[in-house]
Amino acid sequence: YPHFCYYYMTPGRYEHFEVVMDPCSGVVNYTLNGLLIFSHDFTGFSFTVEQAIFTHDNAGSTPWDLDNYTVTRGEPCGACCDLVAGSCTQVATVDDCSGSNMVYSEGKDCTIVECAAITAACCDSSPGEGGDCRDVTLADCPVSDQVTWSKGVSCSDGLCAETPGACCDTGPGLGGQCEEVLLEDCPEGPQVSWTKGISCVEVGCEETTGACCNTLEGTCTDEVLSANCEGPQRRWNKGATCAEVSCNADLGACCDSGSQNPTIASCSTTTVAECDCAKCTWHKLQNCDAIVCESNFEPIPTVSQWGMAIMTLLLLVAGKVHFGRRAVSIDRD
Repeated sequence: YPHFCYYYMTPGRYEHFEVVMDPCSGVVNYTLNGLLIFSHDFTGFSFTVEQAIFTHDNAGSTPWDLDNYTVTRGEPCGACCDLVAGSCTQVATVDDCSGSNMVYSEGKDCTIVECAAITAACCDSSPGEGGDCRDVTLADCPVSDQVTWSKGVSCSDGLCAETPGACCDTGPGLGGQCEEVLLEDCPEGPQVSWTKGISCVEVGCEETTGACCNTLEGTCTDEVLSANCEGPQRRWNKGATCAEVSCNADLGACCDSGSQNPTIASCSTTTVAECDCAKCTWHKLQNCDAIVCESNFEPIPTVSQWGMAIMTLLLLVAGKVHFGRRAVSIDRD
């Protein structure tokens, strides 16, 4: 940095007095033998001191003074203006002010440099705006997914229009149908997504797979299309894996109509796999209070009951034989 140095000699040693100015930070430091003894702020790139008087605290020493000395900057220093942000920074060299948006003014101070932000096209391509455009600074352009600020472009260039994108439908049976349309022309739905400003060839638009859960057995299969996971006992989870879903077997009322005791029926709440016996009937998602569970036991007929049944059958057979063989008289005259 620019500085002023003065050496003088006292008996037995040299004294070193130095004044150092940093024009970029705006500070002047005074040191004696490397120790800071005073500092002050300043503006500009040089300063002049009319007179400086120095004394020692040693008794009998003679005061000495310096008259009309000037310190000016040595290394380049200037103002760095950011034309996009509209802000200015004091830097030491031009290398500290790099970038397409930066303008360096050598030997200038930010207090005297005009550093106004430039204006450019602020384009809103969101649905319904139809490419609304304003020439404003970046600070006044609420940049988002649908709003862009284009340096060096003005609205008069006519480049602001509502942006189309890839409308991808991964719903069952469509096999990843895609078309390039405006957002308002892309139908809403859980399987539909719209990606601004890209073509269908740039997106992976394929029918979505998921975890297929068999709630009857409590089993799960990964990467199954929705069309392949249909039925009252199956539940499809879009985009999920079996590790991410709960796939437990449904419970129901299991009615045992007499497998243990033919005269006694019993009911319990189990899965279909646990309702496994010769006389068991499972009722999905039902509880025992909601079904009729009775024994289907039929007692064996007694001897008297068997005798009456046999007697009836014999009478029926005998009657058929007797009446079926009656003689028929034929008059031949």
